[in-house]
Amino acid sequence: MKIKYTIIGLMLCVGCTQREDHVMDKTEIQKESIKFHEVGYGIGNEENARILPDSLDPTGKSMQGDAFYITTKTDTIPAKIGTEFGVKFNVEATAADDIELTKIWLFPQSLTNPITHKQYDRLIKTLWLTQSRTTYTTYKLEDSFELVKGDWKLRIYYKHHLLYSKHFWIQ
Repeated sequence: MKIKYTIIGLMLCVGCTQREDHVMDKTEIQKESIKFHEVGYGIGNEENARILPDSLDPTGKSMQGDAFYITTKTDTIPAKIGTEFGVKFNVEATAADDIELTKIWLFPQSLTNPITHKQYDRLIKTLWLTQSRTTYTTYKLEDSFELVKGDWKLRIYYKHHLLYSKHFWIQ
């Protein structure tokens, strides 16, 4: 009988500890605050763009530049090779460190790379940002298989919570 009460007592203690940790996690999340500010969107050009290999990208490469200059504020994008479009933004948060965001481009239909034969219905990337500093995310139509007309959606998440959503109409 003594062993039975000891086991039940241990199970209760473990259960209390688990619940307490869970509550602490929720409290920490509730204390965090993050604000997304759209600075601009549209068609533009990246300054000092460098091409990097990128196995996650439908083209097998991505571009990384120093700045994105919006030349035309629009959400209607011509389906033309060389067109680059996106969003400039900044983020404010109570976190002291850099902020990790996830960006997802959702395509209206699968893009199939004719060289690799891989299909992509989305592009998912991690962004590391410095708080309150204006940054950007873009997509550049570089190959003919990317010229898919329709509703291209950009979504930006923080810890699985949607912060921002933008629709671009490729025509």
